[in-house]
Amino acid sequence: MTAATVESGGSGGPYKGIAGRHFGYTGDPEVVAQTTGSGYALLVEGVPVATSRAIIIHAATMLASAGGVALTGTLAGDKVVSVTDLSGLADVTGSFESTVSVGGQIQQTAAGTAGHVLLAVVLPQS
Repeated sequence: MTAATVESGGSGGPYKGIAGRHFGYTGDPEVVAQTTGSGYALLVEGVPVATSRAIIIHAATMLASAGGVALTGTLAGDKVVSVTDLSGLADVTGSFESTVSVGGQIQQTAAGTAGHVLLAVVLPQS
């Protein structure tokens, strides 16, 4: 087995493995963190498998109907792990998208009780 070699220089460059370009990383903390708050992500076959971004656990406010619920720090592609209605003590994960489609918010897909406090857990993907 041979060690991976850098195929192109600079931050964000892909790595070359034994069978071609299967492993890589993305992100430049000096640039990316200033614009999106993210850092590095390890990629295998182009799919993020690890990231330097921390799990996002934030409180938010439920809407009366479907729409975007503000959730600071999320980026499109992040995975919504769970959403709990703290006011009603209920799991409402099924009322939200499973993958973030719009950065900075999670989409509520079903009617809810306006004003209820939510606790959302989101797993960063990049």
